[in-house]
Amino acid sequence: MLCYQGSEEEPKRLNSPRYMHRAGTVTNVKEACAWLSYTYLFVRMLKNPLSYGIPWEELAADQRLDGRRKQLITDAARKLEKCGHSPFACRHCRRG
Repeated sequence: MLCYQGSEEEPKRLNSPRYMHRAGTVTNVKEACAWLSYTYLFVRMLKNPLSYGIPWEELAADQRLDGRRKQLITDAARKLEKCGHSPFACRHCRRG
């Protein structure tokens, strides 16, 4: 049988915002967009936008795909919220 042998304060520390940020947790859309820019998906979207449903015109107008990344993050966050995995409160979004 496995037993937890840490201190009573350790779970509080592990769940603290400071620890979560250092551990790489994304806490908002801006951070998520920045994180997404370091992924293989983002590199591939830039190299071959048509394969990811991005028209050349969109890439020409938004070369870093900021709008597309924000939309991907927002859509994913809403799906997670709908499944009960994490809350999502977008200040700029209005639900219809």
